[in-house]
Formats: sequence, C-alpha cells, structure tokens
Amino acid sequence: MLKLDRVSKFYSTNGVVTAGFSKVSLEFDLGEFVAITGESGSGKSTLLNVISGLDSYEEGEMYIFGQPTSGYGSSDMEEYRKRYIGNIFQTFNLINHYTVYENVELVLLLAGYGASEVKERVEDIIHKVGLDEYRNTKTSKLSGGQKQRVAIARALAKETPIIVADEPTGNLDVASASDIIKLLASLSKDKLIIIVTHNYEQVEPYITRKISMHDGRIAEDKRFDSYSGRSASKESPGESEGAEPPLGDKAILKEAHQGKLSGGNTFRLGARNAFSLPAKFLLLLFVFVFLITGTFASYSNYKGMKNGLSNSSWGYVFSNTSSDRIILTKEDGSAFNDSDYERIRAIDNIDFLEKNDLLMESTFDLTNAPKSLLYGEEEGFYDVIYAEDGTESVFVDGEEIEITFWERAMAIGMESISEDRELVRGRLPNAEDEALLLIEEGGFLDDNRLDEMFDAIGYLQSNNAEFPSDGMKVPIKVVGIGYYSEEEKDNYMKTSLWYDITLVMTQEGLDRIEALPLVATCITELKVGSNILSVGPPPWSDVWLVSDTNVEKGTVVVPQYIASDLIPNSAGAMDLFDITKMSVELRTRSKYFDRKERFTISGTEDSDTRVHIHPDDLWAMYMPSEKYQITATLESDLYNRETRDLLEEAGFNTLYLNETADKQSAIEKALMGAMRIIVLVLLLGVLFFVVYFITKLIMKSQNVYYSTVRMLGGNEKACSGTLLAELLVIFHIAFAICLAVLLKVRLLGSVIMPAYFIRLVRYIEPWDYVILYVVVLGMTILLAYRYSSQMFKKTAMNAYREEV
Repeated sequence: MLKLDRVSKFYSTNGVVTAGFSKVSLEFDLGEFVAITGESGSGKSTLLNVISGLDSYEEGEMYIFGQPTSGYGSSDMEEYRKRYIGNIFQTFNLINHYTVYENVELVLLLAGYGASEVKERVEDIIHKVGLDEYRNTKTSKLSGGQKQRVAIARALAKETPIIVADEPTGNLDVASASDIIKLLASLSKDKLIIIVTHNYEQVEPYITRKISMHDGRIAEDKRFDSYSGRSASKESPGESEGAEPPLGDKAILKEAHQGKLSGGNTFRLGARNAFSLPAKFLLLLFVFVFLITGTFASYSNYKGMKNGLSNSSWGYVFSNTSSDRIILTKEDGSAFNDSDYERIRAIDNIDFLEKNDLLMESTFDLTNAPKSLLYGEEEGFYDVIYAEDGTESVFVDGEEIEITFWERAMAIGMESISEDRELVRGRLPNAEDEALLLIEEGGFLDDNRLDEMFDAIGYLQSNNAEFPSDGMKVPIKVVGIGYYSEEEKDNYMKTSLWYDITLVMTQEGLDRIEALPLVATCITELKVGSNILSVGPPPWSDVWLVSDTNVEKGTVVVPQYIASDLIPNSAGAMDLFDITKMSVELRTRSKYFDRKERFTISGTEDSDTRVHIHPDDLWAMYMPSEKYQITATLESDLYNRETRDLLEEAGFNTLYLNETADKQSAIEKALMGAMRIIVLVLLLGVLFFVVYFITKLIMKSQNVYYSTVRMLGGNEKACSGTLLAELLVIFHIAFAICLAVLLKVRLLGSVIMPAYFIRLVRYIEPWDYVILYVVVLGMTILLAYRYSSQMFKKTAMNAYREEV
C-alpha cells in the first residue's frame, strides 16, 4: 500500500547541502507493526516525516496505493495526511490550552465530522485510552504518560490506515512506555503502524518488522513471523487464539472519514481560540480598537477636509467662511431686537450668537503705538525724536509714549465664554474699555510678556486698513488673562483669521471697536448736488476720511484738489470761499450697513487728498446703532441644513458661508478630491501594515497551534478560516466597544475627550458606520489571509521546527 522507490531527502543550510537519508527503497503493508531503529542522525525521524507527508522529498518516488506523490503540492500532502496518516509525536504536539476532550475533538472537526457524531466518538476514544477522569483537564496539567495517551487517542480518532509514531515512549517511565507499546500493538491488526525508537528491546516482542538505518541508508530490513512473535508474548493485548492473519495489499482499505471543516465548526474553533489565552485576547482586542479608531479618524479627516478647505478659503465678500457660521438677517429687513435673539437661541444646534458680525472677519493691532509707527511709515499723527545716544522718544499728539507691546488679535463677546471660567490671572471685563486676553497655553507668550500686557493700557487699531491715517483707535485695558480651551482652540484655528490672542469684551466694547474695521473697509460717497465722489481707503479710492480735532463738529474740510472734481467752477480760492456754506452728504455703504449723514463744507486751498472730519463725527458715522446682520454659530456643522430650515421657518434669512466661499475651480476640485482619496488610502495602508506586524507578533504564540493543525491534516482553508473566525470574534467585540464610545461622544459629549476628537466623531453620519464596518471587516479578512498565507509558504514540518 505504501512504497518508497530510491527516495532521498536533502537539507540546505547557508549554502551547504546535507542528506537526511539517501536512496531508500521500502514497501509497507497493512497489518504490519514496523520499528525503525538507528543511532541519532541516521535519518530515521526524517524518513518518518517523509512517509507521513510532513516533509517533502527531493529524489525518487513515494507511492500510495500505486499513486505517485512526487507531484503533490502542499494541498495534496494535507489531503494525504488527512486521509491516511495518524501522527503520534515524541513531544506530543498537543494544544496545551485545550482540554483532553478538545484535543481529540479537534482532529475530528478537521476531518469533517458533524457535531452530532463528535461527542459520542470522542467519549469512546477517551475511554479506550483510559483518560475518562481527565476529560475536561487541560493537557498542560497532565503527566507525560497521560499526554502520550491523548496523542494516541487523537491519532485513533480519524481511523486512518497508517499510524506513525516518533519515539512515543522517549519521555515516559518504564510502566507507561510498556502500556503505550501494548496499545499500539493492539492497533496493528488492521493498520500499518510505523514506530521510530531508540529502545528496540522495548518493542521487540510486538513488532512484525525491524528496519535499521545508518548514515541515511537502510542497513537492515528484517521481517518476523508476526504470529509466533505476538503469541510468544502472553502480555500482547488484543490477540486471541485463532486470530486471523494480517491484512495484505489486497485488503479493503478503510480510509479516514472524508469531509471538510464546516463553517459552524470553524467558528467554534475560532471562538475557542479567541478566549483560550486571556493575555493574547486582550492584546488583540487593543490592536483592533486601535485599528477601528484609526480607521474612523482617517475617514473623519477625509470627510472633514472638504469643510477644512472651505474654512481656509476666502470669499469675495466674506473672509471667514467657517463651516459652523450662518449669517442671519430678518426677512422684513428690520433690525434685530432682544425677542429675536431669544427665539434664535431657543433653536437646537445654536451654540451662541455673535451680534457684532463684522468682528468675525476682522483682526486688530493691540498696541500703545500708532500703526504707522509699527509699520515704519513716516507720516501720521506722531513724532519720533532721536537722542544723541541713539535712543528714540515717541510723541503722539504731543505726549510722549512708551511702546510696551504689540500683538495681533481678534475679538469676541462675553456670551461665547462661561462666566465661571478659570483665569490665569485677573478677572472678566465689565466695562467697554476692558478686555480679557485668551492665549494658547505653552504658546509664544511667555511669563514676561504676560506681565507686560496684564493691567497695561493700550489701544486697538484696525488691521484691515493699509494706511494709518484713519485716525481711529480704541483705548483698551487688559484686566484678565486666560488659556484657550481645546474646543475654542479647535474652533478658532479652523478659520483663516486665527491669531495667538483673542480679546473678550463686553457688548458695549464690541460695539465700539466694530467701527474700526468699518472705517477701514467701507466706501463713502461724498455727494454735492448730483455730483458724487467715492471716498474710502486705498485701493478703493485715492480719497479717504481722516479725523482731525481742528475741524469743527458737523463740518468736513474738502481740499481744493477734491472740490475741483466735485463742484463745478471751483478751481480757485474765491470759488471755494463761496461754497463754504453748501452742504455735503456722506453716505457709507457696506455689506453690513448703509448710513447717510449731512455736513457743512469748509474749503481749503491744500492739495491734500483727504477729507478731514472731527473724530466725534467720524465715530458717529461708523458706529452701528442697530444690528441688521448677525452670525449664529453652530454646535455641529453636520446639521447645518436642519438648523437653517428651523431658522428660516422662524422668519430669518440664512446664508451658510461654507457653501458660498471662493472655492476651487472644477480642475482644482478634482485634484483636491483625488488628493483626499490618496491621503485616505495611504493612511489606511500604513495603519493596516502597522496592525499586521503587531498582530503577527502577538499571533506568534499561535504558530505552534496552526503548525500542529497542519500536521493533523488541516489544510490552508481550515487554518485560515479558523484564524479568520478568531479575528472576527475579537473584531466584533472591539467594534462594539468603539461604537458605544463613539455614539456616547456624539450624542452626549465627553469631558475626557479632546474637542478635536469630538469634532471628528460628529463628521461620522449613521450610514458611515456601515461603510466603516465594511472597511474594517475587509481589513480583518485581509489580515487573516495574509497571515495564513505566510504560514503555508513552508512545509508543515519546517513551519513547526521554526516555532519549536
């Protein structure tokens, strides 16, 4: 039934080829009990591994029932071991974290037995080897003799025609060894038993054939009268007078049960493996939590990049296109009142209202020096006197000042912060000229700068104007300093207006400073009769307004240069003098408000290109007394559409700036979309390989398990399926944990999660959870099959040797 024809086995190590055995020719029949002996290194164990299909051979041919096996691939050899071979190993090769029952059950499940057949069969075999009382004992707690009995039980379970045993008594005491040999002898009546042993005397009374090896070759092949040999020993179990002769080649072969590991049994083994080693389970659970959260974060970033691009882009009209900003006006065009504010605040998803809408797009210079000085310009309302020692003295309106600080800042209202906010020092502002400074903890402002700025008196100038001659500044006293919260930092940094300082001021203070960016950005129409001249900051106009305390209130000084363009026949001084009692209309126009004021003209022969006006009149022109436009800030921009619908139902016009930003062209959009996908794929790829290598290290503890399964006849599909089932069990537990945490953060928030993480979670919509489940599920399947494919690149024996 089994024949070797000049078979050789070679090993190559570091380029050196050695022979395991050479030119071996043997033939075996059912009913034989064969002992292979020889000194260490003679090749007997190698021969046994080739016979059992655990190892390959390089020369000659091995036949099984006349069929050559030299062309067998790994899957063919697995099928061969599964159908024909039962192995008993010297080192037992049991699954130590399995019980006796589970070890025997394993080989039956791999053979394709159904669940209904397994239990009765396992119980019967355990009884046959005398281990009933150890049925539920883990094999790691058994003695050597008991472990060997489990190995024999496992070999018997498949009912294969061939059983091979490598030094099955090598680690046993004399009594246990004798019992094992007797048990094997009793099995050889209708099977082929091949045993490798150093202790020939121990097996001599029971064998039918002795094969001796020396230096990789057959030195002796001696057959015995099996019946006289066995009957000579009264201790031989399983024999009786009148026993039939052993079966020969023509006997009907009883192969092992033919079937495949079912899906249900695959899941049973995978689930068992998942929980059998608690340390491994916890490590893999952590890895899968990392994989799932990493995938969620990558996908959230991918979805958030679209909003991020809009946040950082500038519109033609609005510069702050933040995704959580909605601009509101009233449908009837009237100004907002307290009742309107309350109705808006009552709507879900409204975080806070910014009544001074313009300030969300404005930045300021917080300083005690004129802006013109800061930019090194030589014109303006200050003087610089240089002393002989090189020091400078700065005089503003004739008063010497000291430049103590200069920082760029944005401004928000008190409504946007908590009243019980913890401060680094000082207090909250309670007057229009007071401000709280919010800064980044650990940022560029060190303790010296904080000391310098705290309790200092300076003033704000609009950073929007390129020229300093608007002459408008607001006195500011710093009364408190605090750190940004993580959520505030996240909200501010997503806009293009982010600076290291944010001023928190009272509503009166915000109303006051809102005039600064207006005067720097509004176009004013200077109108006399039907003639109109645009007045505004460069580059909109060559003519702009400046404050001048020398100008009488209610009067504007129009230089000759301007008057000649505005008023016909006014080229000379006499003409100017004649028109000084005429009135001029100044109309300021912007996206925020539209106001008309009338002034008396005062002429001058200067060739100046500026219209002079008293500071009080200038402030009055640009100080909005009513709010016609405000901003509603959203708690989550994911629900902007629903929030806008509620606001419009309440009678407000809405403008969602994130959709109106000056976005990219079609080509730019396509490129940015492709870039987002590439970034996502790269992130997921890196994440996958990091998780794969970590999983590979953790699963190294299971390599012996899968090598043993292969030796027992488990094919690649069975191993990979079991591994996949194990990983899927852990994956679903990890996914459930992550999903519970993410949903809690999304629905209820969390005090332990940073604002950035919470924002990422809010980008995940319900349907995205399904997408992410499928993605991570695919990655888990890929992990399992990649790992199992690595195991099957080697023969079963080589894979086992590497692990032990």
